[in-house]
Amino acid sequence: MRRAELPGVSLCMIVRNEAAFIEACLMSARPYVAEMIVCDTGSKDRTVEIAQSLGAQIVRWEWTDDFAAARNYALSFASQPWILVLDADERLEPAAMQVWERLLLADDQWGYYIRLISRLARTDAEQEESAVTDAVCRLFRNDERIRFAGIIHEECATAAAALQGGPLAIAPLTIRHEGYRADVMEERRKVERNLRLLSKALAQRPNDPLLRYAVGTELLSAGRWLEAAEWLHPLVGQLDDACGFASDVYLKLSHACRMAGRLDEAASVAEAGLQLYGDFPDLYEALAAVHIARDDARSALQVLQQASAVGEAAPYYSSVEGAGGYRTLYAAGAACEQLYEWQEAAAYYAAALRQRPGLERAWIRLLALYQAVEGEAAYGMKELWQAAVECLLHLNVRVRREEAAPGGGQRELERVRLRVAQLLLQLHEPDRCGPYIERLVEGAGGPGVQLLGWLRLQQGDLVEAERCWLAVEQQRLLGGEWAKLGVVLRCCASDGQGGTLAVSGEAQLLAGDWAGWLERVERAASVGAEEQSLPSMLQFGVLLHSVGWSRGGGDAEGDGSPTGLGGRAGYVWPGAPPRIGGPPFEAELAAGLLAAAVGRWREACDCFAAARSAAAQPAQGRAAASALAAAFAARASETLAGSEHGSLLPQALRSWNELRLIGLTALYPP
Repeated sequence: MRRAELPGVSLCMIVRNEAAFIEACLMSARPYVAEMIVCDTGSKDRTVEIAQSLGAQIVRWEWTDDFAAARNYALSFASQPWILVLDADERLEPAAMQVWERLLLADDQWGYYIRLISRLARTDAEQEESAVTDAVCRLFRNDERIRFAGIIHEECATAAAALQGGPLAIAPLTIRHEGYRADVMEERRKVERNLRLLSKALAQRPNDPLLRYAVGTELLSAGRWLEAAEWLHPLVGQLDDACGFASDVYLKLSHACRMAGRLDEAASVAEAGLQLYGDFPDLYEALAAVHIARDDARSALQVLQQASAVGEAAPYYSSVEGAGGYRTLYAAGAACEQLYEWQEAAAYYAAALRQRPGLERAWIRLLALYQAVEGEAAYGMKELWQAAVECLLHLNVRVRREEAAPGGGQRELERVRLRVAQLLLQLHEPDRCGPYIERLVEGAGGPGVQLLGWLRLQQGDLVEAERCWLAVEQQRLLGGEWAKLGVVLRCCASDGQGGTLAVSGEAQLLAGDWAGWLERVERAASVGAEEQSLPSMLQFGVLLHSVGWSRGGGDAEGDGSPTGLGGRAGYVWPGAPPRIGGPPFEAELAAGLLAAAVGRWREACDCFAAARSAAAQPAQGRAAASALAAAFAARASETLAGSEHGSLLPQALRSWNELRLIGLTALYPP
């Protein structure tokens, strides 16, 4: 059935200074609606002009700090049998006309919940953006009895459900929302505005549970954990499922208590919530987070396995993207790392990548584990990351979030492939990783050619590296970076170590100039300059692997030695390793690892003991103690090496790889 033959839909919006978003919003809805009504509440930018150019009817409303009043005013202009409500920073995803036909011709339905996916900003811990999913009533019949209520966090589901005589159905439609990104929240000062309006609403309805929940949610977003818990706690056990947010109260209260350090209360709240909502994976993750905070990774792993068995949350839950799926699998891998079960951790990270091939933090952990193990374990982990690369290479353009824009899916896929190629370069195994890097950067233009230049440098082909970088420079894509890359090439050509101080520390490590990077750290410490911070996990891991390579190691195939400057073998630091800056725990642990890498076990033990004293969390103290024990064992192993007692120690303690893994996991928590 064509749209003209279906009951009509009126799009109703309220807007203010939405020039950056409104065009994409209107364009996403226009194929499905008969009219577009935009209620402007005082824009000073081009919002109205853009909306009018797209055929929208503009109505004006003087803002009175009341979202429901503004929305209801916009609804009063609707002339079609059905109403669709969107905000300007939202996009309606495409849907087949057959879907709309089923929804609009259902005589027994007064309204529908629609899946709302809100983008969240990337965090340092997660390295990529995520999203939270809710169900909101945005499609309903045009009836004067269905109106919004609440000056903020307004809703009309209650009115629609009352007319229907039961809960609303969930429509197979999706809205994507940008407004919870950190940059958008900061620009609009949403938290301050919302708390002000909620205070005004509470003065009229002090016991309204929805308002109390909204205040708790805003305080949680602002990082005011104790205040959030105080507002949310009275709601526990007082709400029924009909309110739609009872499960989220348990989830948010558990998070608030955990962040405030009230771990017992956080666990009790999560466990009570799971008694009622046993199919809510986010609650399992909340409980697992409490166990991790208690340094009980075994219990956390068991809970995460339950979450994984539950799978993705049902549409009526407010759920973070990946809960019950890749996010839970990654958390299970992190728990295994804290248990020092490296192969199990790698298997979980690989499983997470099968569900989300672009999950950067899973790539980093999997490659770091592969980098640090030896023997059969290294062979098994190599197969895991190689399979993940193949999956990424054969991935169809399947866009998520940015994919609404033309070509967005292809751009996102290219970005992910380039990033994985960068990570593989950091392993400094050009013979093994080179074929995969070449395939990942194929067709990526200048950025891909630049990475290819780094690969050729690591392979020792300086002529081809220069040709790649010159090709990119001619396209004016490198800017001032070319001069710095020239320094790398000249240093490699002269067979010099430590001559790349003119480039960034990251570039030094990528080029394999271990001596140059360590000299940079030492110089900074000697002149009182700003201390060199820790490099990336993979770069520091390969540095440890390289400065101590003469001490033995390698993998099952015998060709795992990372290449140094210009494709040459690793480097042995002649003196005491310099100290890297950072908090006391990190500085001592990093210094201990560098000392252990060159066999200076007494210094390593002193550093690990100091790190244990400086530990601020139980897991840090345990890691430092484990590193200290491993260092003693490694020192004993070296003493016994070659003697008739050399086989007395367990294999895990006859290699310093266990020590390196323990230290890296503590320095770079998953």
